[in-house]
Amino acid sequence: IGIIKSAISPIYLPICIIEKDNVKHLLKSSILKNNVIRYCHSNITCNGEICPLRQAICENNISSSIDCNDLNNVYLINGIPGLKDWQFKNNFKSMYMKDEEIKNGILGDSNVEVVSKTTTSFFILVGIFFPSVTGIMAGSNRSGDLKDPSQSIPRGTILAVITTSVIYILLAFLLACSIQGILLRDRDGLSINQQLVEAVIAWPSSYVIIIGALCACFGAGLQCLIGAPRLLQSVAKDDIMPLLKPFQSTFRNEPFKALLFTLTLSEISVLVANLDIVTTIVSEFFLMCYLSVNLVCILQTLLHEPSWRPRFRFYHWLLSFVGVVVCISIMLISSWYLALITLTIGIIVYLYIWYAGAN
Repeated sequence: IGIIKSAISPIYLPICIIEKDNVKHLLKSSILKNNVIRYCHSNITCNGEICPLRQAICENNISSSIDCNDLNNVYLINGIPGLKDWQFKNNFKSMYMKDEEIKNGILGDSNVEVVSKTTTSFFILVGIFFPSVTGIMAGSNRSGDLKDPSQSIPRGTILAVITTSVIYILLAFLLACSIQGILLRDRDGLSINQQLVEAVIAWPSSYVIIIGALCACFGAGLQCLIGAPRLLQSVAKDDIMPLLKPFQSTFRNEPFKALLFTLTLSEISVLVANLDIVTTIVSEFFLMCYLSVNLVCILQTLLHEPSWRPRFRFYHWLLSFVGVVVCISIMLISSWYLALITLTIGIIVYLYIWYAGAN
């Protein structure tokens, strides 16, 4: 709503730019005493004292990428010009950077300006974003609670995928149309007093985004804490892995031990304190899961199992084979070494099940 409103009444969110050799350097608001409007200029003195920007660049000389002469090219721009000032053309081109860069091949100085916090590429970002679209199995994980799983799961899953895809694509498109690209790449909001740019543009209040993000996090977390322990308990009850026998028991019809194990594993992930690392690891295991599902579908079809009767009229085992290839490809291009570790773990688990079953 806030983005659409910006087409009529743009939001004014000033950011401070120093342009050098046709390259824009986005300054941190902290070196301007978090008052960008007042101190984003080349003046020497402010109220009888040396201005903060000149103090940082000229007197303290804390920047290796900007010097005193560059202060002649300092200016303010609106970080959120809105849909009225169409930004899609400027933001359409990709800009992947390495650590500490402000533009591809150009290093910045993190003391005074916003720089890339990590090396990025299309494939790295796929690995980071992938956990956002892994809820496709949520319905299957709760199949025991559904009245008619064979009807509810396919319809619900397809509708959920379509709905979330439209929302994600539309949100990315609208943000690219209404916000300066240099501000979009400011991941931590260092140029705008560490604010969340989506919260600034939200209507009627920034708390809409903050509360919504918290609710989404709690909702997704609770969904995992509900589905994962039951899945672990079901695998344990199948008695194909003796190692999981302790998770067979329940307390008041709840998989208490499995829940504690899931909670502990989640807490360890949180304590890593780097979501980019955690999401990449999570992506690898989700892809391993989808790879296994597709592989099982192929084997069931080729072995002509009587219990395997797909209701989708256009199903063919080649579709599952394509799924296997896509999963392996994304695993390898996201992080080849994590992919190898994940595949090794999967093979070890398979061999353990085969060995335990033989005994």
